[in-house]
Amino acid sequence: MRRVMFFGVFSLWLVYAAMGQNFVEVNAGLENMGRSDVAWGDYDGDHDLDLVISGMVGYEGSNDFKTLIYRNDAGVFVDIEAGLPGVANSSSQWGDVDGDGDLDLILIGGGPAHVLYLFRNDGGVFSEMETNLPNYGKDGVVSWEDYDHDGDLDLLLAAYYVADVFRNDGDGVFTPLEAGFPAMISCMGDWGDYDGDGDADIILCGNDGVGGFCDVFRNDDGVFVALNELFSGLFAGGVEWVDIDGDGDLDIFMSGYNDALTPFSKLYLNEWGLFYEIQAGTTSMALGVVTFGDMDNDGDQDLFMSGNVAGCGNLGAVIYENEGGIFNVHNAPIPGLVRSDGAWGDFDNDGDLDLVVTGFKGTGEAYTRLFRNEYGPNEYMVNTPPVPSAGTYESFVDGRVVTLQWPPFSDDHSPQESILYNVYVGTAPGKGDVVTPNALIPSGDRMVARGGNGILSHSFVLSQLAPGTYYWGVQGIDQSFAGGAFSDEVSFTITETGNEAFSDDIMVYPNPANEVLYIQTQFPCAVSLLDVMGRTMVRSMHKKEDHVLFLEGLAPGFYTLRMEKEGVLSHKMVIKQ
Repeated sequence: MRRVMFFGVFSLWLVYAAMGQNFVEVNAGLENMGRSDVAWGDYDGDHDLDLVISGMVGYEGSNDFKTLIYRNDAGVFVDIEAGLPGVANSSSQWGDVDGDGDLDLILIGGGPAHVLYLFRNDGGVFSEMETNLPNYGKDGVVSWEDYDHDGDLDLLLAAYYVADVFRNDGDGVFTPLEAGFPAMISCMGDWGDYDGDGDADIILCGNDGVGGFCDVFRNDDGVFVALNELFSGLFAGGVEWVDIDGDGDLDIFMSGYNDALTPFSKLYLNEWGLFYEIQAGTTSMALGVVTFGDMDNDGDQDLFMSGNVAGCGNLGAVIYENEGGIFNVHNAPIPGLVRSDGAWGDFDNDGDLDLVVTGFKGTGEAYTRLFRNEYGPNEYMVNTPPVPSAGTYESFVDGRVVTLQWPPFSDDHSPQESILYNVYVGTAPGKGDVVTPNALIPSGDRMVARGGNGILSHSFVLSQLAPGTYYWGVQGIDQSFAGGAFSDEVSFTITETGNEAFSDDIMVYPNPANEVLYIQTQFPCAVSLLDVMGRTMVRSMHKKEDHVLFLEGLAPGFYTLRMEKEGVLSHKMVIKQ
């Protein structure tokens, strides 16, 4: 189905305010590194977060590269002397690649040549796996996801003119899909189900040799289809799927260089699968990181970003608190960093997200620090994963769309507002072949070290379902990324047949519109116009070929035109001038 993207601009005001919550530096004894990467993951299964750091030691230009794994012993970090090769300009990610219940590690970078390593975790001892993956990795990204719902982790690799998805066929064999991504350098990418159909799509950005490139690739039953839309082509920074406005779908935040090597930050809101740009309201940075997490336990996604700021020699490192879509600068004692990285994680299990950062300071000196979030009790706690609630688990079916709802889970230390959720949906009991959870069913043992697909919401919407009976469950994930057992399984049935989304059969004009909006179709349908808060502003029944919707009295801004035909919903973005 063709998808249309409308772009408009309105402001998210950047408010500089000293917040009450503090971040305090912890003397963790971590190695100072730049051109570096950090990743939290519980590799030893004791329900607290361990840490891997890779990069250049000392000063910019050093030939001393290291990769270190630190075991978290009740909040004290111990170098396990894993003996891993050192790399810089690196990217790493934990994931249970071999399905044995513990987290393995993939690492790419330059040492100084391009390298890719996959290390098997056997009881806390890391050994290199033999694979057929290509040795490319400098200034790139690796990310695990079960894109084909077969129960194992596949790999997105984008680095130094190699960009593809590699299907995990077991025993170290990875088959390239030849997905048709452009070959690029300075790559940025992320997995996320932006269209709510149960499979993971990709946002991919980089420099293709001509200039900046960025696009979303929709996963259509394992085939990745470019949207070919007008995203800003940024590179050498970071990009992440994140539900920035709390409406239950994934938006896009990115920051990096444009073709003129000027740093820019961009935010694209997702409304029913249509993206439009709004001003990010943050400082623009490149050669750094963007990473989101709920640092204040209020149920929305806050931001840490770092990197090179416009202007000679200017560096930044800023925490932004998200207050209803408004980003407030949160004061924290973090110096400006470049060639940098950062990651949120509750290292002391006290119920709030702490932050580790790494990179080069303006002096060229390598820097790595752990900052404890003072929101919680600030003492190490033994962690127990969240447990399912005894409340009601419901499935609301509307044609070929279902909304799954569940009550808030409880946790021994994480507030209910900050518990992440992870859903599976399958065509048979105990199966996740429609929505994969990247976790074992029913135990909930996590195969990746990150939040779930339901994020912070207590509901999950799934569309484009074929007729049949489906089974689902949900688990809670705390801020140490520890996953609890899945809830008792619930089923629902889809009975609609044959109806498909019909956006391509509708003409809406003019758009933007002033006082009148014309709708042209070949069939009757119910029409509603919703504002950005989801409130119905206009409703009518369209019974003939040409229909008029009167917009007088509506405030200028963005609206969603919702059309329903025989239980099937389609949506278009409308701009009221």
